[in-house]
Amino acid sequence: MTALVFRALGHAKRLQLLQLLLATDEPLSIHQLRDATRNPSIWEHMKTLQAAGFIEVIGPGRLARWRLVEGSLERAQGLLSRAP
Repeated sequence: MTALVFRALGHAKRLQLLQLLLATDEPLSIHQLRDATRNPSIWEHMKTLQAAGFIEVIGPGRLARWRLVEGSLERAQGLLSRAP
């Protein structure tokens, strides 16, 4: 799991997506995220961040919105303190 978390953080586009979600109190749609990053191909990045436990989707289909999982960044920081 540790490698998955740091792999997710190891890409500039994924960090940008996390920063966008961190900067808002409201979940964002995939369209809002695409517009903000000016990148139409963020789906794989979103799946990587979700698999690492950083983001979650709320709602079905076209109504889906993405948000940061509470405490996920703190958990990643904790992994650093436990690393050999």
